[in-house]
Amino acid sequence: MRQAVIASLAFLSLACAGCQNASKDEPPRPVKAAIVEQGFEQEPALLTGRIAAHKYVNAAFRISGKVAERLVSVGDSVVAGKVLAKLDDAVVKDTLSSAKADVAAALATLDQTRKQATRVSNLLSEHAVSKREHEAAIRQYKATLAQLEAAKAQQHTAEEQLLYATLVSDSDGVVVNKFVETGEVVAAGQPVFRIAENGAYDAVFDMPENLLDVVLPGRTMEVCLDRLKNICSEAEIYEVSPEADSATRTYQTKAIVKQASQMPLGTTVVGRVVLPKSRVIIIPSAAVVSHDGQAAVWVIDNATGKIAPRPIEVRQYTTSAVVVARGLSAGEKIVTAGAQALRKGQKVKDIASDEAH
Repeated sequence: MRQAVIASLAFLSLACAGCQNASKDEPPRPVKAAIVEQGFEQEPALLTGRIAAHKYVNAAFRISGKVAERLVSVGDSVVAGKVLAKLDDAVVKDTLSSAKADVAAALATLDQTRKQATRVSNLLSEHAVSKREHEAAIRQYKATLAQLEAAKAQQHTAEEQLLYATLVSDSDGVVVNKFVETGEVVAAGQPVFRIAENGAYDAVFDMPENLLDVVLPGRTMEVCLDRLKNICSEAEIYEVSPEADSATRTYQTKAIVKQASQMPLGTTVVGRVVLPKSRVIIIPSAAVVSHDGQAAVWVIDNATGKIAPRPIEVRQYTTSAVVVARGLSAGEKIVTAGAQALRKGQKVKDIASDEAH
C-alpha cells in the first residue's frame, strides 16, 4: 500500500512539472495593442435652468389699511399707471374733510386778525393805541398765519394719503406673485404683488462647484429652450453667487439673454458653456475590463511582453471610447482588443505591430 501511495505522488509531481513546462512553453496570446497618447478635450458644460426677469419689483401701499379691492391676478400683464388694488379709504376721506374744514376756519381767523392788525396800525399812526397793543395785534396775525400754513400742510398730507390708498404699477410687466387677499390688513411697505418687469430676461442656473473656476462673469454661453432646442440665444454670464446653496451645494448663476422674445418666463432652458481645452487620455472602450470589481486595463511590459492589470478612474464613457481621469500615463502600452480573456502575467503579442511589418 505504501509503495502505491509513493508511486501516485511521484506521478503527480511529474504531471505538475509537465504543466509548468507547458505554461512556460505557451505561445504569446495575440492581441491588439496601442501606445497611450495624451490628447485634448473641449467638452461643453451643460447647465439646466429657467428663464426669469432681469428685474423684479414688489408693489406695496405707502400707507397701512384694509384691502378693499384687488384688481389684478397672477399672470396678468400690467402697464405703468395701471391700478392694482385699493384700500378702504373711508377713514382717509374723513381725515381729508376735517383738514379742509381746519383750513377754512384758519382762513376765516386769518382774515379777522389781518383786519384787526390793519385797524390797530392805523390807530397807532394817530397815536390812539399804544405800541404794545400794536405789537400784540401783529403777533396775533402772524400766529393765525402759521395756523393756516399748518392746516394746509395737514390737508396736503390727507390728500396724499388718499392717493396712496390706490396702488398703481410703476412699470410695464407681468404679475408673478400676490401676497394678500381682499379684506386683509396690510402695513405700509408690505409687498402686495411681485411684478416681473418687461425688457431683459435672465437665464438662471444652479452651477456645480467643479465649474467655479471656468464659468465666470463675462463668459458667453448658448441658451436653448429644453422643449424646442432650435430656439436658442447667446447669453452673457454676469453674476455667480459667492455662497453655495446649503441644500444642493450649487451656486446660483445668472446670464442675461440677448434674444429672449421666444423664451417665456419660467420655461426650462439648457445652457451650453464651451470650456478651455484640457489634456486628457482617451482609450478605446474595448480596452477596459473589470478587475476586482473595478475598471482596469491590461498594461504590457515592453521588456517581457507580459501583462498586468492597472485600475483606472473613468471620467466619461462614450459610444466607442473612454476618457480616463487617472491611472494611465502617456507612453504606456495597453491591450486594446482581445482584453477580456487574459490573465495576469500572461505573455501577449501585438498583431497590429506584425501587420504593420
